[in-house]
Amino acid sequence: QPVTIDRNQRSRSPEYAEQGQIKPAQYVDSLNQLFAACFLKVEEVLGAADFELLFGGSKEEQGGFIDKRVFLKSYRKPRHESTP
Repeated sequence: QPVTIDRNQRSRSPEYAEQGQIKPAQYVDSLNQLFAACFLKVEEVLGAADFELLFGGSKEEQGGFIDKRVFLKSYRKPRHESTP
């Protein structure tokens, strides 16, 4: 069964973050939530034992996909070129 992504999750794409339509913290939180939902679905399909074989640990051990602190520290607002 395919994992579906609702309209709110699609709107939190990198392009929206770069355009300033969502804040960087919202972007990383949304990605981490999406990754967690995907891992949950994968575990449902594979079963816990096969999930651990494939990913090297439980879905709980895979948490914290993107380190929010590191992401926010390295995030730079995009510079828009001015037109003459």
